Amino acid sequence: MSDDDDARQRALLCEQPDDPDGEGDIRPTYYNTEDPYEPRKVADAWDLDRYGFAALKYIARRGRKSGGSELKDIQKARTYLGFRIAVLEREGSGT
Repeated sequence: MSDDDDARQRALLCEQPDDPDGEGDIRPTYYNTEDPYEPRKVADAWDLDRYGFAALKYIARRGRKSGGSELKDIQKARTYLGFRIAVLEREGSGT
């Protein structure tokens, strides 16, 4: 495997080169790095779908991303929760 292939494989697995245990922890600075709960792991533990994960991600980083605001991140989370609500309503499981 070439170096390019190896780099692509790491990117696909969300594995960082300095991630010796292969857990794939990606902790951008706009997430609270003191918080032990990584959104990806919480989403897996709670069995969230893509919309739930997106909402969780925006809530976890609310207001911390450069140039971002807490209000905009919470609004984005609400948008993704709305997508999930629409799915549940279509499936008839919204009760």
